[in-house]
Amino acid sequence: MKLMPEARRIEVCSKHNVKQTLIGAPNHSAKVRRIEEIMGALFKSEAKARIYIFLVVRGGALAGEIEKGTCLHPSTVREALSEMVRDGYLSRAKTKKGAGAGRTPYSYCAVPIRSILKGYAEALESHLKTAGRRT
Repeated sequence: MKLMPEARRIEVCSKHNVKQTLIGAPNHSAKVRRIEEIMGALFKSEAKARIYIFLVVRGGALAGEIEKGTCLHPSTVREALSEMVRDGYLSRAKTKKGAGAGRTPYSYCAVPIRSILKGYAEALESHLKTAGRRT
């Protein structure tokens, strides 16, 4: 489900960063917290969960936008993005044009959750089969 821009609220979480949270449904903050908990357990990281949720809602973003949107430290975002791309949770592509001198930045997008869950299910089935053979 992709939310329209008017279905977001901007909250200030520090002097320079902003955090986008979902709104529109009753008890939205409790629902968002529950989604973050579930995704945090799935990714074994609260930071990765926040990044993934941000990218699903946003549809894609540059690293700097992810830092501002999740209120995570830049080094935390860089490390998590690298691991999430490696693990197949995110895709990345170079943008068409950089913002001045330097490297061309990457744009990150969330892989559909079904693909991630399918991978977990296949790994679990494999472990169960292996465990069954040991007994």
